[in-house]
Amino acid sequence: MLLSGQSLVKRITRQFGGEAGYGANCRPFADLTDSQQLALLSRFSLEAQELPALGVAPPAGPWLLVTTVRISYDDGRHRWVQPAANLGHVSRATGQDASRKQDWSVLELDFHNGVRERIQVEPGKPYFGLWNALLLLVRINRPGPVVGG
Repeated sequence: MLLSGQSLVKRITRQFGGEAGYGANCRPFADLTDSQQLALLSRFSLEAQELPALGVAPPAGPWLLVTTVRISYDDGRHRWVQPAANLGHVSRATGQDASRKQDWSVLELDFHNGVRERIQVEPGKPYFGLWNALLLLVRINRPGPVVGG
């Protein structure tokens, strides 16, 4: 399914869960502070026609930017950028206690090019909001019509 940039940003942020999913540093890009937006854009530059949708901009720790084109991550040791259209699967990272969902903070992302990446995010609502938003990208990337989301 082909969506315009603005439509995709709206769907991603809606899937994230609105203010209920906000964390201290994990929010829709438009709702980050000006200084957080600037910090993300200085870390991860945007291409022409690329629009930011979600961001994680902590004072310290992992940085994440989900755009209409790419997913970019930098935890200070490992930095990567993958096309959003390559996202094939998102899951809870192994090794997290299944009975303590509120403490989960690591997602595994599998891309169609065979790459698997892990991202560290705020536990709780921001974690599940980001998971839902990334699952929307997975659904959009599948052949055929996108239902729901």
